[in-house]
Amino acid sequence: VLAVAVIAVAAFYFVSRGRSQINSVAVLPFSNASGDPNTEYLSDGITEGIIDRLSGLPNVKVISRTSAFHYKQRDIEPKKVAKELGVEALVSGRVIQRGNDLSVSAELVDAREDKQLWGEQYSRKMADTASVQQDIATAISGNLRVRLTSEEKTRLAKSSASDPEAYELYLKGRYHANQSTAAGLKKSIEYFGLAVQKQEAVEADVVHDDPERKIFDL
Repeated sequence: VLAVAVIAVAAFYFVSRGRSQINSVAVLPFSNASGDPNTEYLSDGITEGIIDRLSGLPNVKVISRTSAFHYKQRDIEPKKVAKELGVEALVSGRVIQRGNDLSVSAELVDAREDKQLWGEQYSRKMADTASVQQDIATAISGNLRVRLTSEEKTRLAKSSASDPEAYELYLKGRYHANQSTAAGLKKSIEYFGLAVQKQEAVEADVVHDDPERKIFDL
């Protein structure tokens, strides 16, 4: 009986230890597997969206976009990259766009052991780009074993209220702004302006169709 008890306690200890919370993570740039450089904004945008959402997690260090994007289009060795960035886990993925179809795969790796903790593939429509980021961030937080309050869970799972077309224009604007060139900045301003116009037009249509909606939004 004593031997059984000792084995049970030891098993619990090692399982608990193996499932301990990871306190630091880097989201590496998702690869653009579409073969079309014009869709580069999408893979970058999804990566940045996941970084933004994970940055709100309590007690977890999330590497900035600037540092993570140093590894864009580079072959990586998980342990080496994790050591350079000072993190315990890495998130990576790939994005494929074919017309209105969007395929996103992502995985979370414990770099200390080079062990995959989670992986998933999502097949959605382009209109669901923001929700894919939300789903991936939520899944990652669960596998990092982060303890969240009800308020933090709600904030992490909060969906974007933006119109899908406006959001796509916003991602294009953000992509060009990150090029850090005069031409890129000019392009980004154009896209941001179009995104605002599209969002305002959508909101105006909603109010027109349902005048009470404006009251409830205030």
